[in-house]
Parts: sequence; C-alpha cells; structure tokens
Amino acid sequence: LFRSHSSEDEEEKQLATWINTQSKSDRAGKLDELRGQQLREIPGMAERMESWKKPRPSWEDWLKRLQDWSKSHGDVLPKRGSEDEEEKQLATWINTQSKSDRAGKLDELRCQKLREIPGMAERMESWKKPRPSWE
Repeated sequence: LFRSHSSEDEEEKQLATWINTQSKSDRAGKLDELRGQQLREIPGMAERMESWKKPRPSWEDWLKRLQDWSKSHGDVLPKRGSEDEEEKQLATWINTQSKSDRAGKLDELRCQKLREIPGMAERMESWKKPRPSWE
C-alpha cells in the first residue's frame, strides 16, 4: 500500500508522500478524528496506522543493527537489491545517511561512528564524489 517515494509512478509517489504526511500528523496528535476514521476505512490503512503508534528506532538503534548485521555477515555492507528484508532496510538506512551527509546534516560524531564499521569509510568517501549529470 503505497510504500515507495522512489516509485516510477508519479501518482504512487504523490500518494506515498501524502500518507507520510498523515502519519506525521497522527504521531503529533494533529490528525483530525474524522480524517483518521476515513483513512482506516481504506483497505490496509488500519494496520498501517497502528504501525504509526509504535516507537521509531533511534539513530543509535539503527547503527547497532548495522554493526551487528555487518559483523554476522563477514564485515560486508548490506545491499538494497537483496531479497532479505533486514538487509534491504539497513541498506536503505545507509542511503538515508548518505543523503543527510550530502546535505550537511550528518554530524561528525555520527560520521565517526559510521566509519568504524568495516567498509563504511570507503562508502562514505564515495558520497563526496560528484554524481553524474544526465543532461
């Protein structure tokens, strides 16, 4: 049910963004009761909305998951194309860190902690390389 902001389908991207906005409103206690009721009537949304109530893992939780995963998989980094759900989630989290770093929003202490994971220092260096332009 509209999971991806990276979908090729523009309408799906817009719906995913809209649902994300509703989840933020709900977590902040600002989702109108009628709107919440209407959302729950959409197949699959009641379960999705229940997941919004669960505490979100902290940055440190994600770092620990990545450290543990890397160690248990021979000090390699997770790949987004994997069939394994945890591996995909961790690879997506690393990608989010790269976006934060490029935007200047990843502080030095977090960068240092990431670099301690085998392979991450090299990966982080690649984030600094210019991205190809398709124009």
